[in-house]
Amino acid sequence: MYTEVNQELSTQKIHLFITTFSIFKDISSNLKINVREGYSTRMWQYKQLEELSAKDLHLILKERTKVFVVEQAAAYQEVDDIDLRATHLVKRCKDTVHAYCRVYLQDGKVRIGRVLVPEHCRNVGHGRELMQVALNYITVRYPKREVQIQAEAYLKDFYESFGFELISDIYYEDDIAHYDMLYRNQQQVEAQSLKSVNVSK
Repeated sequence: MYTEVNQELSTQKIHLFITTFSIFKDISSNLKINVREGYSTRMWQYKQLEELSAKDLHLILKERTKVFVVEQAAAYQEVDDIDLRATHLVKRCKDTVHAYCRVYLQDGKVRIGRVLVPEHCRNVGHGRELMQVALNYITVRYPKREVQIQAEAYLKDFYESFGFELISDIYYEDDIAHYDMLYRNQQQVEAQSLKSVNVSK
């Protein structure tokens, strides 16, 4: 049974497992890891707040406030208590954040939030890589959990390409159009299908 305080796997072991898993997927799909363009899994970090260095935290918060407060002209509490319990996924190249999100449990579901790619890093694949890395991490850490995301409306097709489905009508938060979307990983889909078969018998 998985709980919000389950710490059976250390962050370091999960990181190692996902790195190996991701490289294996690349090889099995005949994909090349382009280190020059920053597509190496070695650039990804998976850390709790207390594991982040002061410099790491500064870089993350600087980009978050730049995107979600300044760029979107939204005055709200950007840094919140969720940061204390979330896992922070960040892709760095030297002193630059290329992509970031945080993953945490809430109301029995895994949430992916604060999804960002800085303006100067957009349109080169970092966003798609970020979402795949986040889903790989969740598959390892929370294999039977649904994944929910609060998606900006213009990114609906992007999230649907990963298997997310709409679970709400369009709504506005801070004058920005959003949808709530849900993702069910393969293990959960198979478990639900088996349960349905057993019930029908």
